[in-house]
Amino acid sequence: MPRHAGSFLDSLYARLLAGAVLALVVAALLTFHWEDIVSSDEAAVAGDDPVTACIAQRSHEIDEMIRENPQMSSRRHTMIARVAPMCEDLLGEGASPPRALPSP
Repeated sequence: MPRHAGSFLDSLYARLLAGAVLALVVAALLTFHWEDIVSSDEAAVAGDDPVTACIAQRSHEIDEMIRENPQMSSRRHTMIARVAPMCEDLLGEGASPPRALPSP
């Protein structure tokens, strides 16, 4: 009996070709959506949220101050904990009401 040649789709070459197409599609999707998949601190700071930008700036200032004065490192946790409420108050998004200006 003669052997029937299988379809090209059943061959090893077809499977290798399908694997290569799959790899190319995955690479293309990763290229287009890389920023959606991997978030960075820069993306958070670059956003439109002024509170986040203020927190990042103040935290950086505290870290610089501690680098210059290592004896203050024990107070870093307390200072960092106060940054978010301070920025929210400065930008008017905190829980405290706006402060009235003193009359002249």
